Amino acid sequence: QMLGMHPVVDFLLVVSAVVLVLVLVLRVRKLRGVTGFFHPYCNDGGGGERVLWCAVQALLNANPTTNILVYTGDIETQQDILTKANERFSIDLTGASDMPRIRFVRLKFRALLEASRYPMFTLLGQSLGGALLALEALLRATPEVFVDTT
Repeated sequence: QMLGMHPVVDFLLVVSAVVLVLVLVLRVRKLRGVTGFFHPYCNDGGGGERVLWCAVQALLNANPTTNILVYTGDIETQQDILTKANERFSIDLTGASDMPRIRFVRLKFRALLEASRYPMFTLLGQSLGGALLALEALLRATPEVFVDTT
């Protein structure tokens, strides 16, 4: 069950929460020189993850002062995630010059994206859940550039 008893009430509660969080996000100071990648499942090892890690590598190579945030719900360590990216895609980000420039922001509410949470109006629920999760990400750390690679 989502939130309350009636889907319309649930929808209005979610919309109200989104508006409130948007107001809060607009007041947060941006981290200069930081690019954030919103990828809640960054350690799955599929095609979307290859795009993510190629983009991260390209940015790090193009600008030596750029720092990267990866917003994820995965619990593995930074070393484990980057090692898997290297093993699966041959994208090595574990070097001494790259590792300190990549930080992971752990998202607590990734479950909002799970289809099983929404037995009815699944796509709507996942879309709203994704928007709320992106807002959680921005509240945790607001980069200068935010890229949704999901």
